[in-house]
Amino acid sequence: MQNNIEDLFFDKKDSGKIIYNIRYSETDEPDNRGRWSRKVMYNNLCIGWISMLIIDNKPIRYHLTTYFPSSSNDNPHSNYKPVKDTYKEAQEELELLWDNFVNKIK
Repeated sequence: MQNNIEDLFFDKKDSGKIIYNIRYSETDEPDNRGRWSRKVMYNNLCIGWISMLIIDNKPIRYHLTTYFPSSSNDNPHSNYKPVKDTYKEAQEELELLWDNFVNKIK
């Protein structure tokens, strides 16, 4: 029986959901090298990245980068890069931008 390559790497239960993959640190604190981020996935595509901005080993804000157009004349390489006070705010902003993008291309 042959497997489709997508079946080997893509979990069908996550289809249609935004998934936040852990990078570097599995907690709300940066790792021992001062890194913390979440890779944002949708249907096995990376649609964004959220990084913690850290000064003097203290998390201060969350930087959001989108990998999809966020306005009508935008391209994915110029990216929308807001800074939010909390991780939750960064998640909500990305999900709103993603929903707006998907609705425009339907």
